[in-house]
Amino acid sequence: MRRKRADPGRTTHTAPCHPGPGITSFLLTLTEVGSLWSGHPRSYRSWHRSGFYYKFFQRSFQKPADYLTAPNGQTGSMMKNKNRPRTVYHYCGADAFLNIITHGRLWVSDARKTNDRQELHRFKALALGHLKNHSKRDNQRNAIIADLDLHFELIQDISDYYICCFSEEPDSVPQWAAYAERGTGFSIGFDVNALRKAVDAPLVDSSYSIVPGEAGSGPWGLGPVFYAEENTQNEQLDHLMMLIDIEPSFGLDASKVAREYIDRVCAFCKHPDFRTEHEWRIVHNVTLSRERAKELVDVSPDINWRKSIYGLTPYLETPSLKECIREVIIGPSNADNGAENYIRQFLDDSGIKNAKVTVSQSPYR
Repeated sequence: MRRKRADPGRTTHTAPCHPGPGITSFLLTLTEVGSLWSGHPRSYRSWHRSGFYYKFFQRSFQKPADYLTAPNGQTGSMMKNKNRPRTVYHYCGADAFLNIITHGRLWVSDARKTNDRQELHRFKALALGHLKNHSKRDNQRNAIIADLDLHFELIQDISDYYICCFSEEPDSVPQWAAYAERGTGFSIGFDVNALRKAVDAPLVDSSYSIVPGEAGSGPWGLGPVFYAEENTQNEQLDHLMMLIDIEPSFGLDASKVAREYIDRVCAFCKHPDFRTEHEWRIVHNVTLSRERAKELVDVSPDINWRKSIYGLTPYLETPSLKECIREVIIGPSNADNGAENYIRQFLDDSGIKNAKVTVSQSPYR
């Protein structure tokens, strides 16, 4: 039987032809794990540890893990698949637009100062509830749950995450109304891969584990939001249960690995009432940044302050993202008939070349 030729555009890993683990594949697994693990600072390992051991284990003993598959019912995976958008859109008012285009930076603000009261806490509540429902007669899991409760309640809750939000939708009435001064503002389209590289965020798979071999700066992340229903199984909960069951086999503290995974996924989970936003977000783990600064691994983030409708709000700025801008859409309520020409001239004067400029096709006003 002829073997199917591999796609030259992606790296493939061949599974053993027989049912059991092949010794070559198993040795490859150990080599790759060792090379990924060695030499990385603790903060980098904390991003990696929640999942990549199992990914390699799965590749050797079962079929190759497919890191390029988007989660069912979700679009916008960071993987190279047909569902991933090439561009995501940041909606803003005129003053913010002027500042972004002039300086090229986005404000990444405290996630607790958003319009979602459950921000950063929804996945933690769902995860702990799911664990308790599936661990009633499992002493090992119950011990892990007790450790998680103790840590989150008495030692440290979810990390401080700062976020900047985007949408997969370029011309959305709810977005214009909520985030772009009732349609008088702008929608700025950013290239996803250029954006990820500019903030030094690693590729993640659909479970929000870092893809093996990927490097990143630790605190930064970029990915799609998922909207978790109550009492409903999802890929992230499945992955959490897998970590708890498999990590002790590698001599790791399952409760610590689970805690790190819950913490990271909390930054990308929202209530399903927000699903029409089709959100992506840049995230920055400020707690991790401060820890790295104490260990002299990195400098402490430069926190600024601003007034918002949710009170005094801390934020930090991204690196310059001018090279990531691909498109500008003028809001449907913009009354300036010559806006397109002015915006093109403004972009050119600001050093942003070849960005497409259009006017919203929405009838919203």
